Amino acid sequence: MTAYAAGNLAAAGAPSTLNSADGRVVANAAIVQAGVGGAVGVYVNGGPSDVILDINGYFVP
Repeated sequence: MTAYAAGNLAAAGAPSTLNSADGRVVANAAIVQAGVGGAVGVYVNGGPSDVILDINGYFVP
């Protein structure tokens, strides 16, 4: 799974944010830059996935 700034399709193929090779449910934390309007995209290479995003904080310019 890769989380990236929405609207930046080139980032969808970037290195993964989370890997679970054996199919386990895995929690992870990452700092992801938001796109226009604060949107974040998620790309999953493989089968179907359930994704939950939780915002714990943000940076102000």
